[in-house]
Amino acid sequence: MIARPLAFLLGVLVLLALPRMPHAAVIVAVAIAMPIAFLAGKRWPILRVVSWACAGWLLAAAAAHEWLEVRWPETAAGERLLVEAIVEDIPVATPYGYRFDAKLTTLRPGPGRELRARLTVRDHDMRPRAGERWQLLVALQPPRGRLNPGARDPEREWFRQRIHALGTVVTSQLNRRIDAGHRPVAALRERIAARIGATVDDRDAAALIAALAVGATGEMSREQWRVFAATGTTHLVAISGLHVTLFAATAFAAARRLWSAVLWRRLPLPRDTFAIAAGLALATVYALLAGFSVPTQRTLLMLAAWLLARALARVSPPSAPLGVALVAVLLLDPLAPLASGFWLSFAAMAAIICVTRPRLGRRAMLREAGTVQLAVAVALAPLTLAWFGAVSLAGLLVNAVAIPVVSFIFVPLVLLAVVCLPVAPLGEGLLELAAWLHSLGWPWLVAAADVPFAVAHAAPPVWWYAAAAVSLAAASMPWPAPLRAALLIWPLPLAAACPVPPDEGAYEVTFLDAGRATAVVVRTARHTLLYDTGDAYGSDGAAVEHAVLPFLRQQGIERIDALVIGSRRPKGSPGVTALLAAIPVARIVNQTAAAESATEGCGGHREWIWDGVRFALIADAPDPKVYSGACALRIEARGGSVLLAGEIDAENERWIARSGAAAGDIVLVPRGASSSGGALSNFPGPRAGSAPVCRFLLEKQHTISRGVGYT
Repeated sequence: MIARPLAFLLGVLVLLALPRMPHAAVIVAVAIAMPIAFLAGKRWPILRVVSWACAGWLLAAAAAHEWLEVRWPETAAGERLLVEAIVEDIPVATPYGYRFDAKLTTLRPGPGRELRARLTVRDHDMRPRAGERWQLLVALQPPRGRLNPGARDPEREWFRQRIHALGTVVTSQLNRRIDAGHRPVAALRERIAARIGATVDDRDAAALIAALAVGATGEMSREQWRVFAATGTTHLVAISGLHVTLFAATAFAAARRLWSAVLWRRLPLPRDTFAIAAGLALATVYALLAGFSVPTQRTLLMLAAWLLARALARVSPPSAPLGVALVAVLLLDPLAPLASGFWLSFAAMAAIICVTRPRLGRRAMLREAGTVQLAVAVALAPLTLAWFGAVSLAGLLVNAVAIPVVSFIFVPLVLLAVVCLPVAPLGEGLLELAAWLHSLGWPWLVAAADVPFAVAHAAPPVWWYAAAAVSLAAASMPWPAPLRAALLIWPLPLAAACPVPPDEGAYEVTFLDAGRATAVVVRTARHTLLYDTGDAYGSDGAAVEHAVLPFLRQQGIERIDALVIGSRRPKGSPGVTALLAAIPVARIVNQTAAAESATEGCGGHREWIWDGVRFALIADAPDPKVYSGACALRIEARGGSVLLAGEIDAENERWIARSGAAAGDIVLVPRGASSSGGALSNFPGPRAGSAPVCRFLLEKQHTISRGVGYT
């Protein structure tokens, strides 16, 4: 039973793994092969499994083709259009305004196709609400993102969410609200979230309650996400399959009791049939309020399969509902495997099915609960490592307390408060009680997150995940306990393996994709230097979180020996602050050191040598009239040199070129140099130039350089 759903999933994955859409001839060939394999499966059963894989492949191909056809074209980037837009979900507040997903109804890419855009409003006075229909003047761009080693791929996320364009709402008198729209569920979710925010004074508590009530996580702070990730409790924040299952079980039990007490003479339906219908209906309502995420879809489909089998008095293997749910989720959304929740959700259920055994007695039930929790933690560890680059070591102990408290106390209280909101004093009182419970538990969770070694970061190679999957599958077999323990333990040391640093006298330079800003990591045999943090003017330090730190963790770098701030931004900029909070930094060098009491300044052409590699700071020209407030850095070793020019101005650029410091193999020129013909970009010495407007790859053993962004 489970082989065919797995083959269906494999077909979807094969298509999604392709670097580009296959040729039309290949698609036609697979479409012809599918029915042939299905019919031949009567004689050779393996071919029927192959036909399922072909079906999954074709389904994913259709979904990918549709997205590519609707995707906003590069040729129309920046074009301003007056459109009608329906706000599809609850807008998320940002430091500059609001961000929301919208369906642009006046732009029809083709019959039956709709263009969805992620729009940003840079006006706090303009507040779109879920479900509303607006007339907007927008400037649209193709969904392009930044990609760095170890970091998430935003374009993959937009592809999965079927976001065809990114856009900014242009300030204009043409922007106006047309009507409230026709999305009552989305509007109801936002009203409930707003009511919670107005009732609960504690912002963190209000954000968590809204997340558990209606799946609105937009108000969650970075600190909250950090704590939940460090303690392995992120799955409890979103409305997960566990919450939906408990809600359905409660509704099922209440419906049975109601039928027995009141309705048994009035309804022709049997008691279990009535309870099943009521439980599924109420669970569906809860899932809709949660935004109908993949975990809730999977849970509803599994519950439906299991309850239907019970209603029909049919006996099916435990994996059958899981297989039905897997195929149904993929039919609803062939791109679901691109989301971490898909894998975590199904892997958790598979682990529970593998270890659950019929036992009797209270002691056996406690043992079963412990076994299930351990199995889920072990099964999800490789997946968590693959998706997030880290795994919570404190999660097993924290979840032992958090799961029952959140699932049986906090969530029921939150749901009861939401149901009672029409009776204001009662509903608001229950919300305040939930906030009080949050104030009791949150300090303990923060303390657990701050324990040393609560989180392990690693970036194992691809083959490690295959080996870990085989080991987990083998460990689920009924073999002797020592052998099963060995199968679980042996992959762990291999996961901690880190990329090998350069040899003595050699160095690596990695230009991270930070858009219009700069972030360069330089590694020698035993030292690491970071040149700038990717901070752009007006940024909130997001480049450190989304580009710099993921790369450092992937490389196994736990300490920065020197941070050179090559831009004019101060030591206390958001990027530097975020970096110092996440990783130890031995030295900070910037041009404004005297004014800010920084570790040291970059004046005087200071030099030092690390592991046979020479570093030299190049200050501004001696003339104080051309002071730029930026630091340039030259790196030199056997085989070549690199000049990182930061944000120096044109006058200092010419001064560096005249002084001969620009002679070398690679030059990171100032941002405006590539378009203005700067002195460094035109200097005959460098064999390669780079500014944050181009991509390049240099094939040198001692140097690794990657793209530095685009406009």
